[in-house]
Amino acid sequence: MSLGPNLTTFRSMAARTLHDRCRVTRPSTSGTLDGSGVWTPGTATTVYDGPCRVRPANTLDTETMFGGEASTLSRFVVTLPFDAPVVERADRVTVYESGDDQLEDRHLSVVAVRVRSKHVDRRLGCEEVVQ
Repeated sequence: MSLGPNLTTFRSMAARTLHDRCRVTRPSTSGTLDGSGVWTPGTATTVYDGPCRVRPANTLDTETMFGGEASTLSRFVVTLPFDAPVVERADRVTVYESGDDQLEDRHLSVVAVRVRSKHVDRRLGCEEVVQ
């Protein structure tokens, strides 16, 4: 079955479901080392800023030890428009506007990027570690 002319309709429908707003940034690969050996990373680059949808992944939160402290690992799926720029693993997603106040100011790390032909949106697997 060919999606053909319906693909534009499906993409338009998917875009109407993106009710949150987020910013995707890419960490800098450069930085500076001061005289006392403290590393300061360079400024991150904004890859995308605009509508998105954030929902919990179909998994439960995981209680774990991270950096010697008890932590909670939460997984999310972040959906962007189909024509959003390329997002890579290790990019960061910041949710800055949402109908759910508990989503705002979340900082998520991209751990997976779903790719496929004839996509109607871009879906990112993300994680948040809370200590």
